[in-house]
Amino acid sequence: MTLRPLFLTLLAAAVGCSEPTAPVAVASLTLSAANLRLASGGEATLTATTLSSKNKVLLDRVVTWSTSDASIATVNAAGKLTAGYVTGAADREVIITATSEEQIATARVLVEQSIAATLEFGLTSLTLAHGEQVTLVPVIKDALGNALTGRSVNYSVFDTTIAKVTGGVVTTGAFLGTTNRVTQVSANAGNAGALFTVSVAPTVVQSLSILSGSGFVPIDGQRQLRATAYSPFGVVIPGVPFSWSSSATAVATISGAGIVTPQAEGETSISVVAGTTSATTPIVVNQCGNGPAGSYPIEIRYTGGAPNAAIASAFTCAVARIRAAITMPLPGVEYTAFNANACAAGTTLNETVEGLLIFATIEPIDGPGKVLGSAGPCYVRSGSNLTSVGRMRFDVADLENMIANGSLKNVIMHEMLHVLGVGTLWTTQNLLTGLGSTPRFIGTLASDACLTEHAGVGTCTNGVPVEDCVGIAGCGAGTINSHWKELTFTNELMTGYINGGINPFSKMTIQSLADLGYGVNATQSDEYSLLPSPSLMLWDPTGDFGIKMPEPTKPLGRVDRNGRLTPMTP
Repeated sequence: MTLRPLFLTLLAAAVGCSEPTAPVAVASLTLSAANLRLASGGEATLTATTLSSKNKVLLDRVVTWSTSDASIATVNAAGKLTAGYVTGAADREVIITATSEEQIATARVLVEQSIAATLEFGLTSLTLAHGEQVTLVPVIKDALGNALTGRSVNYSVFDTTIAKVTGGVVTTGAFLGTTNRVTQVSANAGNAGALFTVSVAPTVVQSLSILSGSGFVPIDGQRQLRATAYSPFGVVIPGVPFSWSSSATAVATISGAGIVTPQAEGETSISVVAGTTSATTPIVVNQCGNGPAGSYPIEIRYTGGAPNAAIASAFTCAVARIRAAITMPLPGVEYTAFNANACAAGTTLNETVEGLLIFATIEPIDGPGKVLGSAGPCYVRSGSNLTSVGRMRFDVADLENMIANGSLKNVIMHEMLHVLGVGTLWTTQNLLTGLGSTPRFIGTLASDACLTEHAGVGTCTNGVPVEDCVGIAGCGAGTINSHWKELTFTNELMTGYINGGINPFSKMTIQSLADLGYGVNATQSDEYSLLPSPSLMLWDPTGDFGIKMPEPTKPLGRVDRNGRLTPMTP
C-alpha cells in the first residue's frame, strides 16, 4: 500500500483553500500644483499622484477630473487644462477637482481676462458745433474677435481748449473766430488704441462777468478787476479782448488790463465790453478801501508815544479792512489786575476785552533795512484759541522808508493779520501739516477758496502750500511755516514778502480766518488769481523778493473769560 498519492491529494486540497490577496487602497491624492494662473486661451497639465497609506506611489489607478465652471476652464481625462476667454473686466477663478477611489484633490486656477487687441469707435473724425456733446461708444475685442466688456478706456486730447473727453463724453471748448479748430483724440484700452480727430466750430460771446472783489478801493492804492467771457452754453471763452471804461474818471480810471486807479473819493461804474456784449460793476473809492464794519471790535493802543499821521492812518485802515472781513463778535475776556508786562512793558490790564486789543509800539530799533520788528498774539481765549490781546512792534526808521515806497499799509495789515492768528495760530488749531518737509495749511475753507476762487486746482488740492523757504536765499525763521508760499502765490498779501504793485487780500486768506474760528464775510476780499495777469506779475521771481517781513510771534498763554492765565510754550 502506497501513501504518496494521498499526500499529494491532501496538499492540493490545502492549496485550493487559501484566501486571495486584496489590492492596496489609495490613501491620499496629490496634484502637481495647488494654484495655477493661465492667460485666456492658455493651457497647462495637472498631474495627479496616488499614494498608499505608507506614502508609496500607486500606479495604474484611475483618476477622474472635473471643473467647477467649464466656461472658465475645462479639463480632460489626462488632466490637461484649457482656459476659456474671459471677456469681462476681471480675472475669473475655477476649481479643478481630481478624484481617485475615495480621495479628492483640488487646484485653484485663475484665468486672466482676455487681452484687448483692437479698439474701435466706428468713426475717424467728429465735427461738432460749440456746445454739442457726443458720447463715445467704444468696441473692444481680443485677438480672436471676442467682444470685451467692462474695460476702461483712457483718453488724451492734444488741445483741450478745443475739446475734452470725460467719462467717454466729448465736450467742446469755446473760442472766437471764423473757422473751425481741430484737435486729435487718442484712446487706449490696455494694449489696444485708437485715434480720431475732433473739429469744433467757433462760438460767440453771450455774456460777461466782472470779478472785482469787494468793490472798494483805497484812495492811495489800486485794485485789479477781471472780466470773464461766456459762450451761449456757459463755457468760459479764453483770450477774449476786453475794453474797459469808467463812468466817472474823476473818481477812478481803469487801464486796458483792468487795473483801477483812484483819483478821488466817490463812486463810479466800471464797464467792460467784448464785441456787442457788456457788463458793469460799481466801484467805491474811500480812504481805506474797506466795506462796512462788522460787529468785531479792534482797538489799537499805542505805547511809547503816538505815531505820525501816515503810520496812524495805516493802522486805522488795517483795522477798517479787517473789521469788514471779520463780522462776528467773540466772547469778552475780563482782565482784573492782569500783569501784561510780557506783552507790553509796564502794562496791567483792568478791563474786559470784547474783541481784539493790540499794543502797538513804534520806536527806534536798529535803523533802516535791518530788524523791522515783530507781531503776533499775546493772549488767546481759552476754548477757541483766538486772540484777545496782541502786540505789534516796529522800527520807526523802516516804517518811514515804507511810507516813501508806498508799502506801509500792506505791511501793517499783514502784521495785524498775524496778530489775529494767520501763521501764528495754525499749529495751535491743528491746521498745519507737513512741518519739516512740505508744509500745507489744511483748513477746508481756505483750501476751497484757493481751488474755486483763485484758479488753484492742482496747487491747493491737498491744502494751501505754506512757505518752506525752498528756492529763496535768506529765507528763515521769520518766513517759514507761517506764510503762504512765495514762489506759488507771489504777491498775495500773506506771503512772506511784500512785493511791488498790488498785494491782494485774497478770499483764501479771509477764509483761513474762518478756518481758525472767526466769523467772516469773504466778499470783502480783493480779486486775486494764480493765473498770470499784469498786476500779479510785477514781481520778478528771478530777482528781488521784495520787503522781507519780520518773524511773527507766538502766543504767551490762554486766558479764560475770568482772566485766569494758563502759560503756553512760545
